[in-house]
This record gives sequence, C-alpha cells and structure tokens, in this order.
Amino acid sequence: MTREWETQLDTELGTGTLKIKYEYDPGEPRVNHYPDGSGSPGVSPSVTVLEIHYVLDEPDIDLVESIQGEILDEYNNDENPND
Repeated sequence: MTREWETQLDTELGTGTLKIKYEYDPGEPRVNHYPDGSGSPGVSPSVTVLEIHYVLDEPDIDLVESIQGEILDEYNNDENPND
C-alpha cells in the first residue's frame, strides 16, 4: 500500500515542506507452532521509500538571488548559447 508522509523543515535554504511517498509492509508475526508442528520465524515490518520531494515554501532570499546569479553566469559564459 502506497502512503505519504509530510512535515515542515527549516533548513539553510529556507522553510519548506518535505513530502515522502512510501510503501509500508506490516510483516508477519512469528508463529512458534502450527497445528502440524511446523512454525514460522515471521517477517519484520518494512518501509520502502519511493519518492522524496522538498518544496521551499519560504526560500532564503539571499540564497535565491545567489542561485539566480550563478545560473545567469553559467548562461553568459556558455560557449554554446543555442543548447
């Protein structure tokens, strides 16, 4: 079963929303003795992360301006402007 988990994070980039899409497997309980005398060691629960997204809701303005400057510099210094 696919589920989603979400939380707010404050980072150097700013404040944002962390969203994780995952699959949860509850596992199987241990069975010491079935009626036929056999048993089962069981299976531990597990989580498989499928996607991680971090969306900046309130980005650090200085950081955004710095990134914009770096992107512009890259385009201005690019030897192949048609790419």
